[in-house]
Amino acid sequence: MEKQVLDLEGKPTGTVELDPALFSVPVKVHVLHQVVKAQMANYIKKTASTLRRSEVSGGGRKPWRQKGTGRARAGTIRSPIWRGGGVVFGPKPRHVEVKPPRSLRRLAFKMAWSDRFASDAVIIVDKMELPEIKTKYLLEKMVTIGASGRVLIALAKKDVVVSKSARNLKFRPRKFYAGQIKSVSVKPIDQVTVHDILLADRIVLTRESLDRLRARMECV
Repeated sequence: MEKQVLDLEGKPTGTVELDPALFSVPVKVHVLHQVVKAQMANYIKKTASTLRRSEVSGGGRKPWRQKGTGRARAGTIRSPIWRGGGVVFGPKPRHVEVKPPRSLRRLAFKMAWSDRFASDAVIIVDKMELPEIKTKYLLEKMVTIGASGRVLIALAKKDVVVSKSARNLKFRPRKFYAGQIKSVSVKPIDQVTVHDILLADRIVLTRESLDRLRARMECV
C-alpha cells in the first residue's frame, strides 16, 4: 500500500509504503462510536456546584417557637423549602471518567486511521516548515496541497510557528477561509485522538510524523 508524498508547492516528491496490518484494518462503526462517545464525555468538566443546607450561611437559630404562632413549625431559615435555603440533591464537582477497555481503544485508533487513508483524506508532505508566523501563508500552502474543510495538521513535535499561524483559524458556522477551509488545528501526533481523526476532513502528516505514527500504532 503506497501513498504519495508532496512538498508544500503541491509537487510529488516520492511515495511511502504503508503496512496494511496498521492502515487497512476493517472498520466497525460501533467500536468507533463507543470510543468517541467516551472521549467526548471526558471533555465535559463536571464543575457545577450548589450549596446544601449545611453549607448555606445563616439559620443558626429557630425562626419562631415550635407552637402557638399558627404557622408551620420551622427549625431553620436555610431549609430547602425556604427561599435562599439549601439545594436538595444539587450537583457537586466530581471526577467521572469513562474509559473503554484498552484493547477497544487501540482497535478504534487503528480503525480511524484506516478509514481516513481509505477515503484519501490524509495528505503527506515532506516537511511543514514556515519561514515566519503568517496565517495567510499557511492558508496558501494548505490550498496548494489540496486541503479543504476541517484540517488537522499532525506534527512530530510542537512547532510554535505553525501553531501560531493557525491559532485564528477556528471553526465558525458558515465561515470559510481561503474559500474552502473551515478550520485549521495543529497537534503533536502523540496527542491525536480518535475523535480528532474522525472530525477532520483532511489530515496533513509529515514524513517524520508518519514515522512517529507507525511507532505508536505498532505499540498499540
